[in-house]
Amino acid sequence: VYKKAKAVDDKQAGQHTLKAEQVGWIRGRNECWKSNDEEQCLKQEYEYRIAELQTRYRLVGNFGAEFYACDGNKAKEVVLTRYMTDPTTLMAEFGDSSVFMAASDKDGLFLGRNEKVQYEDEGMVAVQWGYEAPLMKCKLRD
Repeated sequence: VYKKAKAVDDKQAGQHTLKAEQVGWIRGRNECWKSNDEEQCLKQEYEYRIAELQTRYRLVGNFGAEFYACDGNKAKEVVLTRYMTDPTTLMAEFGDSSVFMAASDKDGLFLGRNEKVQYEDEGMVAVQWGYEAPLMKCKLRD
């Protein structure tokens, strides 16, 4: 998966962030020796990294983009694209930024570094975009 992602990264002029991210991931993975269950920690690290690479570099299919209007404002739009990975992942876009998120243990909850998306009732999601940012209520657009 890394080799496929690197081929995509090499084609993206000026990007080339994959190698640095991979080095950081390896350092984090190597910390699993501190875990109570080192084997489980390693398994989760690899599953998450594989899903992240597949999503970020669009190496697997997706379920199509969903557009949400937040807080009753059509201009305040969040775009969510879920990918066919294991675990399920999504790319969330808001404003001029995008974030990779992975499904958590809680049904319908996706977590990024400082962001989260919680699928609620049909056609509704709660989005927190940034550390301690206010929660936005978003409705699927027609």
